[in-house]
Amino acid sequence: MANGWALESPALLKAGVFRFEYPNLVAMAIIRCDARAGTYPVDVAPDADHRTTPVHWANINVRETGDAERRTCADQVKKIPPFPREENWPPTSPWPQSEWDVRTFRPGSVVTVTDSDDEGFTGRIEVRSKGFVNAATLHGAKATAIGKVKIRPDAKPGLYEVYRRRRGEKTSDDGLWARYRVGEPRQANSAPPVQLKPTATASSLSSSERKGTGLFPFSTIYWAIPALIVLTFGVWSFRRWLRRKGSA
Repeated sequence: MANGWALESPALLKAGVFRFEYPNLVAMAIIRCDARAGTYPVDVAPDADHRTTPVHWANINVRETGDAERRTCADQVKKIPPFPREENWPPTSPWPQSEWDVRTFRPGSVVTVTDSDDEGFTGRIEVRSKGFVNAATLHGAKATAIGKVKIRPDAKPGLYEVYRRRRGEKTSDDGLWARYRVGEPRQANSAPPVQLKPTATASSLSSSERKGTGLFPFSTIYWAIPALIVLTFGVWSFRRWLRRKGSA
């Protein structure tokens, strides 16, 4: 699974994180106010700790910017709202797909919980939450364990956390594992996305520059300072690219 991968570049204020926004992966990042004109590499990494070597994915070409724009850059950056972390997965897909696969359930509803990360621990995985009537033990075959939980009928609307632990081990909890929301499910079964408008768009670029906005690997993306970039890449295209990289 590629959601959660880091998007890194010397041109960025901080690393972006790919989140799943069905049917694509989306990463948001901000060009540094002090970034000078030039071309910068963009790498993707499976983890922020670099236990796996980052892979070169694309380039960012930062345009020349006047002093006046640079002076106002910091104030503009402060006005950008926090990037959304909640992901939007198809309602029919097993839950949870990730820590931020936040779906909305009605009070009193029965929810199926699926764990694909604890092969060999069937019958020993317990999940609990303040919004569940009881903790649930997950059972299954091979790599998938499944259990059912009931949302408390009196659960108040809001965001809840799910914790997972392996029974019989000395460690108490594996820690925060998933999140969900109690309330009336939205049409897309997710929180409404934060609307963020970049300071440059594909339509404002020349035809030669626009070629880079398809965000295929090793493309060049052109931006001015300051800029919020929103990088979108189809999940299946991304996976095909990973397979090609692995066989190269």
